[in-house]
Amino acid sequence: MVVGVDKRAADGTYMPEHLAVPLQLNWAFPWVHEQFPTIVQEDVCDFGFLDEGAGQFELAVYARPNNLKGYVRSNEGMRVHIMASGHNVPPSEPLIIEVVWNGAWSANQEEMRRQLVIREVKEKPTAKVPR
Repeated sequence: MVVGVDKRAADGTYMPEHLAVPLQLNWAFPWVHEQFPTIVQEDVCDFGFLDEGAGQFELAVYARPNNLKGYVRSNEGMRVHIMASGHNVPPSEPLIIEVVWNGAWSANQEEMRRQLVIREVKEKPTAKVPR
């Protein structure tokens, strides 16, 4: 579940966007995967995708509210807070993933990895920001 999205401001800090409710990420191959599976060992979800026509990276969520700013365009960045959710899953700290894109496109995957950078943010925020 996406439980938070922070967009990068002009000064490089990240400001939280409003999310009315947590948003479920798509399971890999959602057209053949049930939306609410019973997971025994592990499963894979999609995080996002590049939409060349729109010129942006977008989060892969089942529902997309009109006010969701879960995208990154040229020279933008965002941090996505993700938590596992389930009947038998104890609460945990969110995993924070940072996405930064310089807007360049390449058919070469190695080159594209240098243009669109996705990494886990290890440092913890110093202050809690209300969501």
